[in-house]
Amino acid sequence: MIEVANIRIPLARAGKTHDDEARAAREALRRRLHLAPDDLTSVEVRRRSIDARKNRARAHEPSQAAA
Repeated sequence: MIEVANIRIPLARAGKTHDDEARAAREALRRRLHLAPDDLTSVEVRRRSIDARKNRARAHEPSQAAA
């Protein structure tokens, strides 16, 4: 298991449902770790926060990934 912090996902990409958010987090982790799509076996979002400062609307998601 690998813990990755500060995964930034634009709110527009995170979507409105939990599934959309999980899919965006999985894709961001896959790109950050330079893995093929099938290499991630599970992703667990530990904490969510939103940076709501002017012109910086992004979701921050510390996550754990198993590869």
